[in-house]
Amino acid sequence: MKRLVIHIVALLFVLQLSAQILTPMGEGLPAAPDKIAKHGDGVAVAYDNRDHKIQVKMWNGDFWNSTGPINLPSTTDNFHIADLYSFNGSIYLACSYKSRPVDQSNFISKWDGNSWVDISTDITSNSIAIDKFFEENGVLKCVGKFKNQNENYNIVKYVNGLWIPEGNVITTNFDSDKFNSITQSGDKLLATGNFTSPVSNEVSLAEWNGHQWQAAPYPPFLGKNIALGKFNDNIVVYGTSEFNTETVQINISGNWRGMSDGLEGYDVRSIHQFAEINNSLFAVGEFVDKTNNSTSNLMMYDGNVWHSTNLNIINIDQVYSDKENILMSGDFSDNSRLNGIGIVYTDRAQIVAKVYDDKNANCTKDANEPWLANYPMGLRKSNTSFYSDQEGQLYL
Repeated sequence: MKRLVIHIVALLFVLQLSAQILTPMGEGLPAAPDKIAKHGDGVAVAYDNRDHKIQVKMWNGDFWNSTGPINLPSTTDNFHIADLYSFNGSIYLACSYKSRPVDQSNFISKWDGNSWVDISTDITSNSIAIDKFFEENGVLKCVGKFKNQNENYNIVKYVNGLWIPEGNVITTNFDSDKFNSITQSGDKLLATGNFTSPVSNEVSLAEWNGHQWQAAPYPPFLGKNIALGKFNDNIVVYGTSEFNTETVQINISGNWRGMSDGLEGYDVRSIHQFAEINNSLFAVGEFVDKTNNSTSNLMMYDGNVWHSTNLNIINIDQVYSDKENILMSGDFSDNSRLNGIGIVYTDRAQIVAKVYDDKNANCTKDANEPWLANYPMGLRKSNTSFYSDQEGQLYL
């Protein structure tokens, strides 16, 4: 009789509330999403497939459903998915060139529940860059670098089927200026990047108040303000400064305060994204532990201090948060159910079991040893039975 081996991949016991796990999001998504957006009661994701064709699918809690074909060019190192956004029941997709050729166009497409429609107009098609959608006073708007005849703009709004420019410009040097990170707080939109404004050539934090752009007064970092996030409805910024040992600061009631407790033992080489869940904040970047020189790409703030996580994930591309869930996508896989995207929980434990036919009884899965589907498993002191899935795997 062949020996059957149950391979326990991970067993995390919840001993405190700071436990973290990453769980799969069903099947049917062949690639890690480049962009994630809340849509209805689920989420929508945008990615390019193996043929470099752009696809958008929706997650309903059980399955990934396709929104149908999109008439867009194939992705390249230059042409990419810029943003994905849900607004008034429709999904908006922006795709642009990082350096747009003269004879090519940037695109904004809309999915109305039945099909994709190109809603680009001259000002968006001929834009130098399309960066991010946002909603303001019930109107869909977009941040980027737009030209209208001889005038330059950084905001366009979608009204009656047209993209209309508004406000002044913060990026006066359209060839080199760029937006890095954008977030909203109350009636203001904040953006990090490198901006050449009429006031200064070294602006790295700008704000839009609904009418005009300006350099943000009293920025937290005099060197560079790099990445933006939110924690408990307060703006969080990662940056660098020659005169400040803080690497993360938070704006509370208009005042910037240090938020770096716990990071003293790390060389913070970069942070490119924040994501909030419940009363915790994740930071994605590169963190080197000064005691053992080990590198992590994920840290968590529990409201008082930063610390490492139980999540050992490499190559995180995108993190999305709606305060109830955090979704992570990237080039990671467990060769079965966890492929490219998963949900993070901070208050649960998880057992992952894989069952295979260990033909040579060496307790190691070899290439010619198949996974065993529908194999029964149980827990001691429990009458409940579990079965492996079609890939021989069980998430519990």
